[in-house]
Parts: sequence; C-alpha cells; structure tokens
Amino acid sequence: MHIPVRTVVALSVIAALTTWFIGTRDMDFAQPPTPKEYIEITEEWNKSKPRIAPTDTAAVSPLHSSIENKSSLPGSPKSGASFLPLDLNRKPSLSEFGTLEGKGAGHLVLLALHLQSSGQPEFALLAWERILDMVHPSAEQREMALSSIRELKGKIAPWNPNPRGGITLQLRAGASIEKGIHLEKALQAVAKEMSKASGNIINMVAQISLAKSSASQNSVAPVAIWISKESAEESSPSAETALVSFTADTANAAALTSDIQAGVYDLVRAHLAKETSFSELPERSENSDPGDLLAHYITRLMWREFANSLAPK
Repeated sequence: MHIPVRTVVALSVIAALTTWFIGTRDMDFAQPPTPKEYIEITEEWNKSKPRIAPTDTAAVSPLHSSIENKSSLPGSPKSGASFLPLDLNRKPSLSEFGTLEGKGAGHLVLLALHLQSSGQPEFALLAWERILDMVHPSAEQREMALSSIRELKGKIAPWNPNPRGGITLQLRAGASIEKGIHLEKALQAVAKEMSKASGNIINMVAQISLAKSSASQNSVAPVAIWISKESAEESSPSAETALVSFTADTANAAALTSDIQAGVYDLVRAHLAKETSFSELPERSENSDPGDLLAHYITRLMWREFANSLAPK
C-alpha cells in the first residue's frame, strides 16, 4: 500500500509532539527550578558530560610564548628597561654609554635608535660606536651600526673643531724607488682621511723616506708603512707601531692609496688588539673597501686610545 509523503511527515510531527506533551505535562515552565532541582540537574550533567583532558598550558606553543616575551630574546633589554632620564642638554664625552657594556648589543641598538629618532645625532653616533668597540654585536647589529655611522658622521661637526689641535702622529712610508711623487701624494691623502675619521682627535702628518737600490728604476717595489709618535721629551725615543709591508706599483697613485689604506687598517687593528681592551675589529677581506674600514669601522674613541697607547718600548 502506498502512503503519501505528506501523511508520513504529518504522522512524524504528531508523534514527536505527543512524546513531548507526555514528558512535560506535569512541568511548570513559569517557575524557575528549585535549589533541589538545580542540584539534580547538575549531578545529572556531571554523570553524562564528555570527559576531556585538561589543557597542558606548559606545552602550548613554547615558540609563540618566547616570541611574546621579548625580554627573553638574546641581546634584548630587560622588561621595563628605560633609557630615561638622559641628560641630553650637555656635551657628551667620547666614551659616552661605555658603562652600558654589560647590557649587551641589543640594548645599545635600541638606545641608539631612540636617540636618533629623538633628534640627538651626536648622542646617537656615540651609542652606535659603542656597539662596535665595547660589545660583541651580531653581523646584523654590526651592519646596522655601520650604516647609521656612515649617515651620521657627515651630519655632525668634527669632535675637535681645530684640526691642528689633535694628537700629532706621523704616517710614515719607506721604499727603494727613484721617484716618490705618487707615493707621497697617496700617503698624504690617507693621512688626511685618518685625521677626518678620528674627528680631528688625531692630527696625522705624512712622512716619506726613499732609498735607491739596484731596482730603483722599476715602478713595482716593496713599500713599508708604519705610524710613529714623537716623544714629549727630546731625549726619549719616539714610539712606533709594527711595520706593514706590501709590493705596489709606485707609479699608480690610486692603487697606492688603496694599498696604504689597507695596510693602515691592518696595523691599527693589530695594535688595538694588543694594547687595548676594545672589541676586536673584524679582519679585512679581499672584498673589503679599505677606505670604508678606516672611515667607519674604527671609532673615534678607538683612534684616541690608539694614539694614547703609542709609547716608546
């Protein structure tokens, strides 16, 4: 026998309503449950509810937790660290922020960025320099510091406004060649660059010594360079760094300048590592720009202490 679909639907609805009526006809929906009924409902729920293990909060996304807690990241300042109060209405010292060495490179980076964005280029430059000479920055932090130093150095006045009032040093070169015109010109150019890089803290003077040999007619010859400092007492010998020597085309002024820059960086780097407690300067690579190394990698404080550490042996 075929039963129409509408009849089936109607019978299903009637059956559901009948079941509901029988189960609820004695219930009073107008009145809230009594305390006893609340207890009975709760007990019934506790018996029938699904059993789900509690969440292990210690195991939830430890990576996410460590990222949110930025104070736990290497080199980051402690939570709540403040750069203020800073007395910026004064002339800073050349060793400014040196006492923050123990806080690490991350703290100094944030401080330098804060000072730079606050319109304090002099203080910002000193903070960036401390990243290079006082702490051990990552490659990214070092490049960030160098980029800012390149930008800021051209915007502020030299530390010493009187170029001739700096600590006088001699950049010396010796070679066995017939004519030293190009060598002398290159040496003078590098000496000037060194004075400028130091903020005129040092007054570098070029001095050349030539000697004839059987190979004097050749333009390619060994060249030795070193830096000296005259003693304050005439009876005392002058102080000198170790020699750096290289073979160069003494007829090529541009190549000579680059060779001298590289040699100076190497000898200053070696002297600072031996005589001071500064962070070690990075080793020069074949792809390095020696002019950039001299101008920006060696901080002004390093230049001053380099000059002060030169003493007769």
